[in-house]
Amino acid sequence: MGCEAWSEAGSRLAHGHRKKRCLLSALVASTILGTSSLYIPAVGHAQQQPSEQGASFNIPAQPLSAAINAFIRATGWEVGFHSPAVEGKRSTAISGSMPPAQALQSLLAGTGISARISGPSTAALVSNNDRVALAHDQAMDANGSLVLDTITVVGANAGLPADTPYETAGSGAYISAEEIDRVPPSSQGDIFRSTPGVVSAGSRSGQGLNINIRGLQGMNRVATLIDGTQQSTSSYTGYRGHTSSVFVDPNLIAGVDITKGPSDGPLGNGAMGGVVNMRTLNARDIVADGQQYGARVRATLGSNTERPPAVGTDTQNDSAPDFFNGDSFNGSLAAATVQENFEFLAAVTRRKTGNYFAGTKGSKSLANNTGALSPIPPGGEVYNTSEDSFSLLFKGKAHFSEDTSLELSYMRYENEHGELDDFPYVYSFAPPSQRELHKRKVDTARADFSYNPSGNPFLDLNVSAWLTNVGRTAPITLDRPSEVLTYGVEAYNKSDLETPIGHLALTYGVQASLEDSDGQEIHDSYSWDPSQTFLVSAGPTGKRRLASAFSRAKLDMTEWLSFNAGLRYDSYHIGQGPGALAEYGDKSGGRFNPSLSVTVEPWDGVQFYGQYVQGWRPPSLREANFRLGTILYPNPALKPEKATNYEAGINVLRSDVLANGDSLKFKASYFNNTYDDYIIRDSIAQNWSEPRHWANIPKASFEGFEISFKYDADRVFLDVGVTRYTKVEFCHQLTGCASKALGVDYGGNYVPPEYLATVTGGVRLFDQKLTLGARATFIGERAVSEVMGGGYVTPTLWPKNAVFDLFGNYQVNDTASLNFSIENLTDRYYLDALSFTRVPAPGRTIRAGLTAKF
Repeated sequence: MGCEAWSEAGSRLAHGHRKKRCLLSALVASTILGTSSLYIPAVGHAQQQPSEQGASFNIPAQPLSAAINAFIRATGWEVGFHSPAVEGKRSTAISGSMPPAQALQSLLAGTGISARISGPSTAALVSNNDRVALAHDQAMDANGSLVLDTITVVGANAGLPADTPYETAGSGAYISAEEIDRVPPSSQGDIFRSTPGVVSAGSRSGQGLNINIRGLQGMNRVATLIDGTQQSTSSYTGYRGHTSSVFVDPNLIAGVDITKGPSDGPLGNGAMGGVVNMRTLNARDIVADGQQYGARVRATLGSNTERPPAVGTDTQNDSAPDFFNGDSFNGSLAAATVQENFEFLAAVTRRKTGNYFAGTKGSKSLANNTGALSPIPPGGEVYNTSEDSFSLLFKGKAHFSEDTSLELSYMRYENEHGELDDFPYVYSFAPPSQRELHKRKVDTARADFSYNPSGNPFLDLNVSAWLTNVGRTAPITLDRPSEVLTYGVEAYNKSDLETPIGHLALTYGVQASLEDSDGQEIHDSYSWDPSQTFLVSAGPTGKRRLASAFSRAKLDMTEWLSFNAGLRYDSYHIGQGPGALAEYGDKSGGRFNPSLSVTVEPWDGVQFYGQYVQGWRPPSLREANFRLGTILYPNPALKPEKATNYEAGINVLRSDVLANGDSLKFKASYFNNTYDDYIIRDSIAQNWSEPRHWANIPKASFEGFEISFKYDADRVFLDVGVTRYTKVEFCHQLTGCASKALGVDYGGNYVPPEYLATVTGGVRLFDQKLTLGARATFIGERAVSEVMGGGYVTPTLWPKNAVFDLFGNYQVNDTASLNFSIENLTDRYYLDALSFTRVPAPGRTIRAGLTAKF
């Protein structure tokens, strides 16, 4: 029988080196890992006996998934398990010489999970409750064999999601729920604070996510998704441009997958900056292994905020609350069930915070003493930073057979929040004041169908359909009430083949989306002269269709050499808008985008890689179909952007490096990204003056390197992330190429810091019940500090800074845990990286919370 891969609910069999493939196939074909036709021989039938040869072990108590990895690396065994079943469980420490089978059972003692040994070096992990159920409820086949549910196979070279970025040619990242909860985020953008190359821009202005990956941001350059669905929304914010935001409550996020640069997979349609996909909770995140029902309750209180004052208030308030005052809290409740043929989860969250107060210590000037850091003084209340959000999530999954499943989900998000008007922060005509709150409503629905027949290496089919509806009321800008409805479908298949030159894994499919924006066309007038009226579209107007076909192949030629190749065809069509927009006509086009990478692994767990990839981004609806009076017009000659990216790097994924049972993950990468026909806001007359339109410049370039380092040795852990830009350059027809921002464009505010580094470390005490840690963030100045050409948009030039946080967690018992954090420990007065205007970050903020799981 050939060596094959099996998958269930998106988890796929990870292949090891070729010398282990036949062992893996034998495991899948003859042991307990049953999809629909994989069987466990019943008692009395012949089985292979596990090896009785002893081995030396020294694996400390730790998260069970990490302990399993340590066991696998120490023995070379193949172990099958369902990933959610081991989440939240801790292993028993083992040491000394013993047979691997005995060591594995000892490792699992007290976890409620047992190992079923099926061969000399193969096993599957089964809940003790499931074992009882099997004895009573499962039917034998004609040969007396017992059918089990699908479980994931993990071998010595198969990574968990957190390991995948350190085994992949090209850059990516994974953020776990544990990392998100470590320092509860003040705003949604704080989730990405420790991820190299990734920043959420303007996190303090509004409550959405506006992701920047390696200098690319906004206008759909980065696909920011929730369970694979896209929220298409873009807001005009005044003289600092626009934001492209995505909204979700962090309490609903179970993990984040990040791809940097163009993707040749099923989620990369029309995005050349990268893909950020946030997975929300499902039933198995809540229900304990072996149980049928479960619930999670979470509540957190915070300090340093106060409910917003009356609209129009502009008197500075520097009397920050001393401690918890009830104006900052969030809570969530999730309940779920896991039955034999279906799963269901319901969750609700509420998050309410007042306006926060800035820090009191630090420089009061921008970089190079170019002006005051902010019109908000040290210790002052930052108006329009409050939020009051409510979320609902329902998710159900039906298993029609071992091969077939259908998952349906619905999420509702509502938020009444402040959003900063940048005018007082750019000019001194009027002080910052409390404005009327914005309102957001987002509805998301998705259906996922999976068909993965066992024994068929050619078929692993996934089909999805989704829609989002984003509604917005924005009282402070020319964007009046608007609504954007986006539909999408994806269909892709995976095939695994053994060829004469090596194992070949294929992924291929199609993807399409339709964005329908109903921004209104209205007449408006200038506040200083109501008699002067002009025509403006209240938001992007029209329809934007994207479609793509993609294929990706990975060929493992030898134990140490692998090749990846991909080809994607993208196309787009933007329909003309109504009224005055109709004169600009439709836009459409298409392009093939290839990718190629090679991985060399000279030593086990050490890889060198190189990657070449092209990408493409059609104009967004805002760029194609947005008119702002006599100031900004659509451009019928606007062309898509094209990306050409080069990357080289090293991956290290090792265990038992400094101590038995430890793990080390390291990734260093160099990137050189060029974007031809980069789209900016430019002068129609090419003389820096108004009126303006969206136009293409010859190119923009970003070059630099990233380092990610993670070390975990049971009692201590260390996480380091570094990003350094060595070149940022824009090329304009009038000025040539220079490391300067364009004064006529908003894009200067997308340029990230020259360097950004985070260091997170901690200890686990009292049998790992108590975790204490600290995080340091080092922010450099913006990578470009000058402006070329005329215009009104000068990038915010924050000074370099360092910010320190503390955090801790105490596991009270198996059910409840307490956590605390102190953000901005030294109460620094500073601007966040990628602040789009001069809005200071929160001062010292204390949080305390309780989580209970039943």
